[in-house]
Amino acid sequence: QEGFILPGSLTISALSKEAAIMRLFSPTNLGVAYRFLHGSMDDAKIRVKAQEAILALYAQIGRGTQLNLVKYSISMEVQNTTNPSSLFCGRSVANALMMQIRQGLSDTFLHRVIDPILEHLTSVEGSFELSVSSPDFDESNIERMISLLRRTLESMQAATHFLPQFIRDVCAYARDRVSRKFPQLAHVGVVNFVLLRFVCVAIAKPNAFGLKEPKPRYSRDEVQQVKYNRRALMLVSKVFQRLANKQDIDMKEEWMTSISSWTFQAELDIESLLALWSEPVSQSEIIECYENPDISDPQSALYDVLQQCDAAECHSCLKGLELQSQQAPASCTELLQGTVAAIARFRKAEVEADFAMLLQEELESLQCFFG
Repeated sequence: QEGFILPGSLTISALSKEAAIMRLFSPTNLGVAYRFLHGSMDDAKIRVKAQEAILALYAQIGRGTQLNLVKYSISMEVQNTTNPSSLFCGRSVANALMMQIRQGLSDTFLHRVIDPILEHLTSVEGSFELSVSSPDFDESNIERMISLLRRTLESMQAATHFLPQFIRDVCAYARDRVSRKFPQLAHVGVVNFVLLRFVCVAIAKPNAFGLKEPKPRYSRDEVQQVKYNRRALMLVSKVFQRLANKQDIDMKEEWMTSISSWTFQAELDIESLLALWSEPVSQSEIIECYENPDISDPQSALYDVLQQCDAAECHSCLKGLELQSQQAPASCTELLQGTVAAIARFRKAEVEADFAMLLQEELESLQCFFG
């Protein structure tokens, strides 16, 4: 209706509907896909369906095509933005696409961040309330909250190499594009794509992401302690939001002054963390994933390795194994060894034999994983 011209001067009547759509939204027409998605942002009924449809279409071609679309969206948004505070917010196509892509892609990363925080809460008794006007406030709450904040930051740092390569590539590209126009906001991409609208939301409401809150171990009043813990998670989320946005403490949240000794140092740590999350996956991180798998859960161990490849690469590795012979792999062991070896060759990591051996030790529990 807007006069789009199909490649090769083909008309829709000369093609099937499916072929016409494939031609119209081909990877060489990223501008068409972007305009389609941008135009759908005002209509809540079709917005999500439009995003799912385009991403599904591009997923057939490969994860790299989805990455190109997100990068194109970032470039367009930065180019057309005059107010840097609005980047990747509101009607942002790039942020909407990342919300869709994150689903299922970041499960391991999210568990690595949130599980240690929830586990920490099970061994603590008492309130975390920092507002002096609250009846639950006590001086001991300050140290209790600082300990929880410190554990949260540590878990974020430790989970870095489980952040999928796709997301880190997007954040690296956003940093590069934004820093050219708004040098003071170089990390706005990773702040919005990962920390604010993903990690902080999951900390505040872990149940919404399928993360179960464990019961307190030592509390005399379990119901009350659960309430204290939920309040604690909300406060932790707020603290990290303010640290990420570099916001000063205002009168409405004077409670943050009591933890200012920790937040002052944490600002530097958060800056370093955001920079790390905005770097492409390094060779040393890939080798770390092979050398130190979590063999207590072999399914997770294999998945952690596969996470370092994008979907297209994993698919290619598995298909390559099937094509090596006319028959399927003789056993689950062969499939495991072949998969790890294929990925290791792709990544030029010389540790696949050790990793395959570790997985083999727990092979029985993997039978159900491969059906």
